[in-house]
Amino acid sequence: MSDDKKDDYQVGYGKPPKHSQFKKGHSGNPKGRPKGTQNFATDLREELRERITLKENGQIKSVTKQRGMIKSAVNNGIQGNAGAARLVMEWVKDFVEEVEQGDIEGSLTREDEELFNLLMGRALSHQTAQTAAEGTAAEDDDDS
Repeated sequence: MSDDKKDDYQVGYGKPPKHSQFKKGHSGNPKGRPKGTQNFATDLREELRERITLKENGQIKSVTKQRGMIKSAVNNGIQGNAGAARLVMEWVKDFVEEVEQGDIEGSLTREDEELFNLLMGRALSHQTAQTAAEGTAAEDDDDS
């Protein structure tokens, strides 16, 4: 009866010939990932730690790319860029949650809370104005 089962095996899609299947206990990738090859997280971490020079208030400063991106997002959010403000608010929300859960030490200072409220106010007012403008445009289209 075991001979019948061997004869019933049909080679096809998803069913390679028995002789070419991986043997139990042997990897299909015996060499694996080469040592020293970095993953995305390592590459990103290294890239964000690289230093760049910025001109701020007439002075040249050397900061990490990460710090530069944060400065840029915060400044754009303060200037009314709703997307940047939303991104910064998400970062702040995540930070506050981590502090409350005890994942990281520290808390928001009074200045941090004021900045948070300022950015939230600007983002909400910009979003309200944008929604009102879209509503007015829709009404104008209906009148045509």
